[in-house]
Amino acid sequence: PPVRTLADMFKETMGDVFFDYDKYAIRTTEERKLLSMASWLKQNPTVRFRIEGNADERGSQEYNIALGDERASAVMKYLSTQGIAESRMTTVSYGEERPVCREQTEDCWQKNRRAAFVLIP
Repeated sequence: PPVRTLADMFKETMGDVFFDYDKYAIRTTEERKLLSMASWLKQNPTVRFRIEGNADERGSQEYNIALGDERASAVMKYLSTQGIAESRMTTVSYGEERPVCREQTEDCWQKNRRAAFVLIP
């Protein structure tokens, strides 16, 4: 079988965290996912990563950048309370600039209200 790299495992473990409209509080439904991530990160202490905050297209660009920033920070704070050193994490906000879906539907907007994770080599 093919060897699973750290990058593969990171991608499998660190899935998007989703948010409610106009909110940056961690949803209780997303906490299990974050606890699982924290557990994996503790087992892989050399992993450093970026948390990318994103928003849907509603609201001004400035507002969405600020909201994305709050979302990324909320995830970072949550992971740090689980024992993950903040020095391993950076945050960035893309606001509405990097949608994964472009339809004008609630289902689509939901996919864009997220924090995504990128491995820092």
